[in-house]
Amino acid sequence: MTGTRPREEPRLRTIRPRVLIATIPAGVGGPQRHVDSLCSAPGLLERFECEVWAVPDRYRGLGGKRALWRDAARVLRAVRPDVVYLNVDLSLAFWLGLVLREAAGPPLVVHSHNSAFESPRGDLAQAAYRFGIRNCAAQRIAVSPEAARAMFGSAGDVAMLPSLIDFAALHAAADATAFPLPRRRFTFVCVGRLVAQKNQTLAIEALARLVGNGLDADLVLVGDGDDRGGLEALAFRLGVHDRVRITGELESAAPVYGHVADAVVVTSRYEGQSRVVAEAQSFGLPVLASAGVPDSAWIVHGPRDRRQLPPDARAWAREMAAVMADGPQPMRMAMSELDVLDHGLVGGSRRLAGLLDEAIAAQPVAAGQGPRGAPPRGHDDRQGAG
Repeated sequence: MTGTRPREEPRLRTIRPRVLIATIPAGVGGPQRHVDSLCSAPGLLERFECEVWAVPDRYRGLGGKRALWRDAARVLRAVRPDVVYLNVDLSLAFWLGLVLREAAGPPLVVHSHNSAFESPRGDLAQAAYRFGIRNCAAQRIAVSPEAARAMFGSAGDVAMLPSLIDFAALHAAADATAFPLPRRRFTFVCVGRLVAQKNQTLAIEALARLVGNGLDADLVLVGDGDDRGGLEALAFRLGVHDRVRITGELESAAPVYGHVADAVVVTSRYEGQSRVVAEAQSFGLPVLASAGVPDSAWIVHGPRDRRQLPPDARAWAREMAAVMADGPQPMRMAMSELDVLDHGLVGGSRRLAGLLDEAIAAQPVAAGQGPRGAPPRGHDDRQGAG
């Protein structure tokens, strides 16, 4: 005689809250790479459905603001998010915040990634935008206190969460890719767009002093940008053009960390965080960084690292010579150690998920309704909800 299984009651599918991630268009900068990592982060995906809106750079002037208002409202209607996460600059964060407030939209979480913004111009205008963002945001996050002050005017009541790095993917890319540049001698590497903010001029001047003092070193600049021609001309003028190599824009700097670099220099005039520091440290490389790099960039305190260096080529050459004297001795950090850091994909995404949850919980909702007037939890009219 065979038994029969008791009839199971149909189970209601669980609805994950939906987050709309508004960010800048795709690129190789820190904010874009942060979102790329975030959208594959288990700590976020196990809690939220994610929709990304790469906001195009076409909303300038009064006509552009009307178009932004229209397009943002259309995206909100299409996605029906429970929370909006802004990963944009000061000006766009302000205008999107106004749109959401006017539409009585979902709670807004703003994450600042930079310590200075070019728009709007003028201290008074920037102060007004910061005031507006503070009043629109249910949750304020920054990669550093410097980035908090740039976006919100102060670091008070701002949660600190670094830009997330997929260390596993970074190291896998280094292992899988051979880099075409031959390693000829002790090699310093500088990663970043070739623009005034990154100040690669200082790295070339310091290298010229090193060579002038009889030391044998190369400098590899990973990136491209408006300053490339000027940097090439400077290297030629200082007699180190055969020692300065520019890779152009790369999809990932991982092969350079893994196969070329003996040390990494970060000469930036200012940074919101600088992911390069943590990336390089994860490979066990010594890092030399300017006073423009905040403490939040670092993941370990290594005796071979140099912080808060002044914008002076002689001081940089002296510290670079000291790193050369130590000799190359990279030792990668363990992945289990990297993943749980706030910088890491697992630990950082879970922390962000908690901050998004807090923003949703703080939003008043009507009785029997989910956020934004959604159907009661337990009913699922969304396609593909998990």
